[in-house]
Amino acid sequence: MSDSYKASDYNFLDAALNRHGGSMAKETAFLTVLMGAMHADNRVRKEETDELDALIGRVRMLHSLPEAERTQRREEIMPYMTDEKLRLDRVRLACSSILTAQKGSPPTQPALEGLALSVFAHACDIIYTDLEVTELERQFLRELVQHLSLDHKVAANIVNVIGDKNAF
Repeated sequence: MSDSYKASDYNFLDAALNRHGGSMAKETAFLTVLMGAMHADNRVRKEETDELDALIGRVRMLHSLPEAERTQRREEIMPYMTDEKLRLDRVRLACSSILTAQKGSPPTQPALEGLALSVFAHACDIIYTDLEVTELERQFLRELVQHLSLDHKVAANIVNVIGDKNAF
């Protein structure tokens, strides 16, 4: 989190965020986390945009949406990403939705085991793509680990692998 606000600024939101958690469509939640990663350091580089575009085109989670709808959702999410507080709130809600989708709701919605790990790995890919990881980006990843209820050792392994992958 930046120095422009304190963690206590969010305390009053906890009850509301928890009550409304899990309500985003899984595709929107996935895309929200990826776009949050792209904006995590409050600037967007061409490499990050290119990586996001590539992921949108190849991630199986988003293939269920026609290309026009993927573009529309991206445009709907974008206004929430430029403001740090809005971005963090939306990413937190998206994480809750990811966890809800991961659990599934049998028999109509199958569990999507590993969804949280997948979105975390893709977020790491976006953050590491420009070869510079700022403290804001590291904080974003720490918060993702928390909000996605990931095992810290598994998350650290993903960070190391993605960092190595993007080193050259």
